[in-house]
Amino acid sequence: MPRKPESDKPAMSRDDLSPSKAPARARKPAKPAAVNVNKVPSSKKPATTEAKKPVKAPAKRKPRTVKPAAKGANPKRGTTKIKNPVKLTLKERRAMEMAAFQGLDARQAKFVDLWLVTYDARESYREAGFTCKNDNAASAGASRLLKKVKHHPYMQARQVELFARTADVQNQLIATYHAAAFADPRELVEYVRGCCRHCYGIGFKWQFRPSEMERRRDQYEAAKAEAKKAGEEIGEFDELGGTGYDSRKAPNYDCPECDGHGEGRALFKDTGNLSPAALTLFEGVKEGKDGTEIKVASQKGYRDTLAKLYNMNVEPAVVVNTGISEEELEKILEIAQANTEKNREAMAGRAEELAKIGIVN
Repeated sequence: MPRKPESDKPAMSRDDLSPSKAPARARKPAKPAAVNVNKVPSSKKPATTEAKKPVKAPAKRKPRTVKPAAKGANPKRGTTKIKNPVKLTLKERRAMEMAAFQGLDARQAKFVDLWLVTYDARESYREAGFTCKNDNAASAGASRLLKKVKHHPYMQARQVELFARTADVQNQLIATYHAAAFADPRELVEYVRGCCRHCYGIGFKWQFRPSEMERRRDQYEAAKAEAKKAGEEIGEFDELGGTGYDSRKAPNYDCPECDGHGEGRALFKDTGNLSPAALTLFEGVKEGKDGTEIKVASQKGYRDTLAKLYNMNVEPAVVVNTGISEEELEKILEIAQANTEKNREAMAGRAEELAKIGIVN
């Protein structure tokens, strides 16, 4: 093959191709920095030059000063606020702390509290916040959890607290029964006897209250005016027993109208001033067509309950014979046979008498 013609350029050695001896590359000139120029919108109106407003320097922020914490005060730990925080009472917080200390979480502690009140493991398991597909799953989960916490220290502590509260309720209930059993019903309603209208009247005549006497006098004046128009005359006004009647006075023993017994009436006391014992007997007020009726509980039930509570033998003892001796049984049999023989003899005598008359053949 014919060889290619060599180039006119001279051949270059390795030294000529090294970076130190390589020809320097010409650098491009640096571009000028970009300058923001307000472009004039493409419109036919000539551009107008406006004076630039001076740019205000940003205000320097004052360094934040932290006030030193007062002695005995807790230092501020953070400023993050929790939305809708859960409000817990002091007892609930203590219970949560106890549960966390003993290794139970909030749901398990709530399950223990609910189970001690209802003794329904499945419903307590659900209300405590555990998710379950159906009733069977809830029952199984509740059974497992109950086995875990049944002998837990938290369970025992809550049981002790519950028993203490139960004892307090029992003591309050016994105190209420005791107060009701020995309360005075006269604090609610009382039957009182007071003077009648004639007891303290002038000449033992009918005695009026001041307002009643005033109305009676007005009626007399009106009747007198009508009689005067008609040309008639009426007698003088008769005050009878006068005024001053007070039903709170005691009966007058010398009164000829009531024989010194006065008049009786029921008096309802103000229920706003009742004692705690009388308040246990008060059951309300009933107003009807027959008047006002105050309801008072019977004390017999309270006393019977206290008697049973303190194991008192209220009912008389009844002697029950569980068996009878042979001697007593023979005596009863002899008496019965003797009575039977007497009855037979009497029936035979009657039959003879009837036969004589001809009634019986």
